[in-house]
Amino acid sequence: MEFLIITFLISISLILFYLYIKKEKNKYSNIVYLKNLQQIKDFVEQMNRFSDYVTWIEREQIKSNYSNVGKFFKNKTKYYKKEETVKKFNDIFSNFDNFIASYNQNYVNTQKEKLEQYFDDIEGKKLDDQQRTALITDEYSNLIIAGAGSGKTLTILGKVKYLVEKKNISSKEILLLSFTKKTVEELNERLKKLELDVEATTFHKLSYDVIKKYQSFVPSVTNENTLSSVIKEYLKTDILNNSIALQSYIQYVACYMNIPEDSDNYDSLGDKIDNEKGIDLQTLKSKCESLNKISKSSLDTIQGERVKSVEELIIANFLYLNGINYEYEKPYPFGEVIYRPDFYLKDYDIYLEYFGVDENNRAKWLNPFNEKEYLKGMQIKREAHKKYNTKLIETYSYYNRDNILIQKLTEMLENCNVSFKPINTKLIYTKVSNNDENFGN
Repeated sequence: MEFLIITFLISISLILFYLYIKKEKNKYSNIVYLKNLQQIKDFVEQMNRFSDYVTWIEREQIKSNYSNVGKFFKNKTKYYKKEETVKKFNDIFSNFDNFIASYNQNYVNTQKEKLEQYFDDIEGKKLDDQQRTALITDEYSNLIIAGAGSGKTLTILGKVKYLVEKKNISSKEILLLSFTKKTVEELNERLKKLELDVEATTFHKLSYDVIKKYQSFVPSVTNENTLSSVIKEYLKTDILNNSIALQSYIQYVACYMNIPEDSDNYDSLGDKIDNEKGIDLQTLKSKCESLNKISKSSLDTIQGERVKSVEELIIANFLYLNGINYEYEKPYPFGEVIYRPDFYLKDYDIYLEYFGVDENNRAKWLNPFNEKEYLKGMQIKREAHKKYNTKLIETYSYYNRDNILIQKLTEMLENCNVSFKPINTKLIYTKVSNNDENFGN
């Protein structure tokens, strides 16, 4: 009996072993598997053939090409443990972005060592490590940010020299552009000294030459008045009669075009004021309605409602566009100290203040003393509204930083049951464009 049981167990084991061997054999001989296996072998070979910087465009193309095979072998390293290529593929492809980033970093470091002497003499100057990185990095697009006198022009010249002499790029394939004629002249002079057959040009000159090459007539340079008329004609024919487009255009001009930098980006209050000097702080309300007219006999001008900051301009124009009546800096009727809140929504008895602070209640754009006084003033205003039981809505500078000022203002007004009654944007456009030469230019 025992002999029969042992014999039976051995037979079962042999059958199971046979089935396992057969399954393993079938697994590694499966047509779908073999097809995908060949693809990952091609992938590994492609990785081994890398000899240059890999751009994010190339990276994404590779990911796309092997997307399906990646899904097939995902989490199957142990399942196909006899095939080492599967492990190699999964190790690389499962985190391909980091693999390419690491490869590119190694490539840049290797090139720095290989071309150390070459980079020690660009126009007789020795490039620093950041400049060398900028030259070797060959991304699909590169953004280099540097301050005045940091060697930007030298870096550009070094890049051209590196591309021509080390990457064998034809000078005819290099387009070197700059905004100013002065910079172009300097670049061309220095390129000539380096004996590089590359010519820099301005954006305008390039456009002019392209048009001249393919047109039978020589184009005339558009002057400011002509350009203004073209824009006005476009607005009149393509925007004015499209209600959705006109609404978006008016809202952009009124609420977004002059959105300032976050206050923390200014080194001082003076920098902030200087930045806003060139901005027209007259509100849409005063441009469309006869408000606060003050005639100056010597200049015969009419001054309308002007606010003190770009932030206030955005809020004022938003309120006006949505038919929300407001008074700007209306004196607060309570207390002994004269206090003028930024806005008073007279139909709802609501006051609205804009405070130039961040989410930590800091005004870092002010010096320590002025910041302390500013924050103290904020608290006094809050306490006044609390004492006299008046409704106060607050907005802050960091709303601009996060691009949510209009969104937050809308939410707060809706929570206070303020009705939005958007006014006729075509009427606004007509009035403003007739009275303000700069509107839409």
